[in-house]
Amino acid sequence: DARHVLKHIFPRQFGLRNPFTLVSCQSHTKRLEDYMNRDEEIQARGNVKTPPRLKPALQLVEKIIKRHWTCSYRGIRSQTCPSKVLLFES
Repeated sequence: DARHVLKHIFPRQFGLRNPFTLVSCQSHTKRLEDYMNRDEEIQARGNVKTPPRLKPALQLVEKIIKRHWTCSYRGIRSQTCPSKVLLFES
């Protein structure tokens, strides 16, 4: 879903925590949060309306997702990095 991807790209626009701003803490031993998977935070936040300034980006993200699913990554890889091992078909 394009809206879900937008929440990962623009977290502050949806009221989510931002990995680029550090909340001041007293101890330096506090472990930094992992932002690789923030689905729990997105679910806890619930449904949030898409900000008007991000609505034009929805179409672009939808195109990117569609192209990602239709792209032949294996074909690109074999064209740019051909294997030196010959495979014989029987």
